[in-house]
Amino acid sequence: MYQPAPPSQMVSGVLALQNAARIALPADASQTISASETGWLLLASTAGAPSLSSSVLTCALPSGHACVFPAGETVTLTVSGAAVELLALHLSGMVADQLLGPAAREGAFFYPNGGPAVQEVVSALMAAAQNGLEVSGEAASLQAYALLLRLAGTASAPEAAPAYPQLITAAIAIMQEQFAHLSGVTELAELLEVSPNHLIRQFTRTVGMTPGKFLNHVRIEYAKLLLRDPDMNVQSVAEASGFSCAGYFIKVFRKETGSTPGQYAAAVAHSPFPAAPDRGAHYLF
Repeated sequence: MYQPAPPSQMVSGVLALQNAARIALPADASQTISASETGWLLLASTAGAPSLSSSVLTCALPSGHACVFPAGETVTLTVSGAAVELLALHLSGMVADQLLGPAAREGAFFYPNGGPAVQEVVSALMAAAQNGLEVSGEAASLQAYALLLRLAGTASAPEAAPAYPQLITAAIAIMQEQFAHLSGVTELAELLEVSPNHLIRQFTRTVGMTPGKFLNHVRIEYAKLLLRDPDMNVQSVAEASGFSCAGYFIKVFRKETGSTPGQYAAAVAHSPFPAAPDRGAHYLF
């Protein structure tokens, strides 16, 4: 479980990632979880399809999907059959309200295929903790902000949700869990017991990018978190993020972000949040 920074370190009133946790439920079990009185509960299934029930939403949550519940909601998780695993994030602040609120007021609480984005944030935070790096409240809030921007505009009713095939869901989960040690697409294909060509073809057709590009994206997002630490140099960030050398890391980072790691580190040192993309007036703050 990600342990949040003290409240004094949070970006107060703007956006706070209060906590993030993994929830594992055995077969034929149930559990309740509640959103805070002032924030949002974001749930994503990474294995299995638990049933969720609250006053605003009752549905199954297939692996790879996410859904959100507003302040004060109590959600009952029910497992029928195989065990399940979920990720839970508690978010609060005006940015969370502005990015999640409009869709929720229209009854759209479900985020089709939003699970990988949630897992990416949780994996980055937990990987940092496992490497002995202190994650400040501001850094966690930035991760939450990037997540909300990826989810914004994709909310729907549960019945409108297309599901990723099991192979793609498994590939994404492995990349997000093992990005720091995974050698590349060939090793990923071996873990999935398919040929590299088959994996590349199916992944690209479903996700819209190659698994190699997706893996680099996951690594760069983690690198962004590390670059907020002034004590981390480029070589250390490259190694911790899974890149073979600093030169290749710099090349990929520039291609993904438009700036070098050094430029990015300097920019985020003076800006609490990146600029929001043009998604309409109700998404800007």
